[in-house]
Amino acid sequence: WSNISGATNGTLTFAAATADNNKQYRAVWTNSTSADNSNAATLTVIPIPAAPGVTVVNNCGSSTLTANSFTGSLLWSNGATTTSITVATAGTYTVTQTVNGCSSAPASGIATPKIIPGAPTVEVVNICESSILTASGFTGTLLWSTGETTSFISVTSAGNYSVTQTVDGCTSAAGNGTA
Repeated sequence: WSNISGATNGTLTFAAATADNNKQYRAVWTNSTSADNSNAATLTVIPIPAAPGVTVVNNCGSSTLTANSFTGSLLWSNGATTTSITVATAGTYTVTQTVNGCSSAPASGIATPKIIPGAPTVEVVNICESSILTASGFTGTLLWSTGETTSFISVTSAGNYSVTQTVDGCTSAAGNGTA
């Protein structure tokens, strides 16, 4: 046992470190004729947990952020407490874990959802016994309801035809035209 210099009050306060775990402390009361020791108290130091890892998958219109390498409960910056969150707004999202009442530093992930492209515009020109449907207002690859991938199709059957565009793996709503 070693005396702690200046520790003369009924309460001992100090900043504990992980290295202090399992150290024992006791109080000693002394007077001019004797000393009396308290029972030993063993200090338990609960370490601050490590920040969890974060993986991000950017999908069409949303991003999914997933916490990994954690053992405690989670709290995301959007208030969620689940392992994964799905967000539609680009930005930085953080997550902390809490173990035995101690919270980690925040870990972060940057969500950048892929933009869903707008539907192409379809112009229809009806001519003798056929129609030409032309897509405009697109930047990606096209797919017509007929299976064609060109910027225009020529049809001989009356009906509704549609076309979508795909940009960066994301497919638009359909643009429609009636022949």
